[in-house]
Amino acid sequence: MKINLPDIEIQPGWTIPGQLKKLLEEAGEVAEAIAEEDPVGTIREALDTMQTCATLISLVQSEYNLNLARLLLEHEEKLINKGYMGTPRHSRNWTCGFCGFLNMSKHEVCERCGGERK
Repeated sequence: MKINLPDIEIQPGWTIPGQLKKLLEEAGEVAEAIAEEDPVGTIREALDTMQTCATLISLVQSEYNLNLARLLLEHEEKLINKGYMGTPRHSRNWTCGFCGFLNMSKHEVCERCGGERK
């Protein structure tokens, strides 16, 4: 299942701690909808929670200048390794057997340590 959330504009005054507080409030609303056996409300509140998570990720990424594409690939690899997904979408990505680095290219040498692809 793919859910494409809308991109929202980060508003002045929004902070990482503030988004965490909002995330917990949204999760509580999901719990309420579940307790009330309200499937439509559950999905609506879960979407609000997902949007708040996406905003939190955007704030953290922006503040610390993180490579979100790499983090998403690492997350996908983790899910694959746990058996939650099938094969990777991007078969060119591979994890170095020496240093554990997730390489995002089809090259046969690790981008971090120079070890050869096995």
